[in-house]
Amino acid sequence: MEKQIYVHDIDALADIMQDAAYSGKVVYAALFYEEAIELMRCLLDSINVDVDAINIAPGDVNGYYKEYYISLDPDLILNIEPAWQGEDSCNENGYLWFDADMLFIDARASSSILIGQDSDNCYQLEFETEECFDCIKCENIDRKSVEEFIRNLLCTDD
Repeated sequence: MEKQIYVHDIDALADIMQDAAYSGKVVYAALFYEEAIELMRCLLDSINVDVDAINIAPGDVNGYYKEYYISLDPDLILNIEPAWQGEDSCNENGYLWFDADMLFIDARASSSILIGQDSDNCYQLEFETEECFDCIKCENIDRKSVEEFIRNLLCTDD
């Protein structure tokens, strides 16, 4: 079962992914189109990445409305591709699976993404909103603990 993590915005997720890559980790995020595009922009603007492949388009152009995988590896190679590849490929529900040190999954994403993944490395991702600070489910979360959590995660040896 994945763990839940709250981040302020896409910039914060980009920082987490950068830190993970610099620490020798392969990190993926499973996001929908708008967030995937924003994450791509953040990563391209903030660090010198090499692009391996970018396969993303608005749903009204390509008919694809599911999640995208955005990956960054220790060599700072960026990849973006549809997470769902069809019923006859990958896991039993058509989602790609891969070997990642960390996987951040949008809370709205299909749970089928988890099939075949190492759930110890999966984190359900929620973005904070202004309303979030008053939300009862978040009232006991210390915002600084998220940064510490990531730092500790990146420092662990497998």
